[in-house]
Amino acid sequence: MRELVYLGLGSNLGDRAGNLAAARKQIAELGEVRRISTIYESTPWGVEIPQPDYLNQVLELWTALDAVQLLLSLQEIERDMGRGPHGEGEPRIIDIDILLYGEAEIATVAPDYTLFVPHQSMTERAFVLVPLLEIAPKLVHPAIGVSFRELVETVDTSAVKPWYG
Repeated sequence: MRELVYLGLGSNLGDRAGNLAAARKQIAELGEVRRISTIYESTPWGVEIPQPDYLNQVLELWTALDAVQLLLSLQEIERDMGRGPHGEGEPRIIDIDILLYGEAEIATVAPDYTLFVPHQSMTERAFVLVPLLEIAPKLVHPAIGVSFRELVETVDTSAVKPWYG
C-alpha cells in the first residue's frame, strides 16, 4: 500500500540549492514525487547561533515505505550528503523532515531514531507552512483538524520569501 507523505527540506550550508536538488533526486528513489514547492529563503528559526539563511522546500511523495523505513532512508540520504551529528539549531548541509505521513499520528522513540508525525513544530514554522500550502492548499492537519491555511495565518510569514537563485 502506498502512502501520501509530505517532506520538508532545508539547507543553509554550502551550495544550498544544489543540496536541495541532490536530496530531491535521492528522495525520488523512495517513491513518486508528485509535487514540489517553490524554493523559499528564510532566516533561521528558533536558533541563537549566528548562521546563514536557509533555503526550504516541501515535497509531496507517494511511497510504499512505512514511516520508520522512510525515516531511516531519509537519514541515510542526509548522511550520504555529509550531514553528521549536530546539536539543536546548528547549521545543516541538509535537513529532511517527515511533516505528514498520510493521516497517521506516530510517536516513537527508539535507540536509533525518534519519529513524531505530524511533525511537532510544523504549525509554528512559516518556512514549512508557506511551501506546504503552495502544493496542498486544502490540506487539514490530521491531529488537530485545522486547515493549514488557517494555521499559516497564526505565524509571521514576513521572513519567508520565494528564492529564484
